[in-house]
Amino acid sequence: GPALRELARGDAEVVCGTLPIVKVHARTGRLDLSDVGILVLDEADVLADAAHAPALAEVRGALPASVRGRNLQVVLLSATLRSKEVAALEERACWNATWVDLGTDGAADGAGTRAGVPDTVRHLAVRVAPDDDAWVGAGAPPVTTDAVHRGGVPGGSLDVDASDKDAASEAIKRLKPLALLRLVDTFVMDQVLVFCRTNLDCDLMEQFLQGASRAAASAAASDGGGRAVDKYSCAVLAGMRSQHDRTKALESFRGGSARILLATDV
Repeated sequence: GPALRELARGDAEVVCGTLPIVKVHARTGRLDLSDVGILVLDEADVLADAAHAPALAEVRGALPASVRGRNLQVVLLSATLRSKEVAALEERACWNATWVDLGTDGAADGAGTRAGVPDTVRHLAVRVAPDDDAWVGAGAPPVTTDAVHRGGVPGGSLDVDASDKDAASEAIKRLKPLALLRLVDTFVMDQVLVFCRTNLDCDLMEQFLQGASRAAASAAASDGGGRAVDKYSCAVLAGMRSQHDRTKALESFRGGSARILLATDV
């Protein structure tokens, strides 16, 4: 493919890849590591797992100790840098390491990460129980789920049985979008970033918010409020969307035309 052709020509200045793929191409000679000056290991806490040790040791061993008089620089990036696993990886991969911690001062928590958040950040945990209908307001739009917990069959009625895990999970999935609307309204949120687990979850939440906006506009018109704005305007930033769509979503969220940005971990 194009990437391999660039490697063959020696045109690439930055190469991104998973450890197994980098190891294979370095072993076959398609990827020349003799002139590499910086090695970046993203998600270092994951790469610290013993399963990655052989590939990491092979790639690390193929790198030069220095290039043009400058020592090899190894950068470890992780949200949990203070874990024992990352510390062990640092000992194997780095010399005289310098720690850059973006957390605030404070004692380490049970996971080994730095406790504390900026003063401008507030955390709020909201419990949604499967039989809690307090989130369902008048005129609430219908919620469609991915139907994973109903055997892949969408729609239909659902008797909530807390002892049935699938029924309880399906009920919670139906209530969470309604809880989101209530929180957005209660806290008068100007902009909201919502992370969804899958691309389908993003699609379904987008459909739900569009329905909620139409319902809000209809209610405003019935009350004599005239034409209502798109109360729950949203944009989607997900891997299955095209680059054009993702760029447009970011621009609309940045510009304020989209109040809610739905995103996977893309």
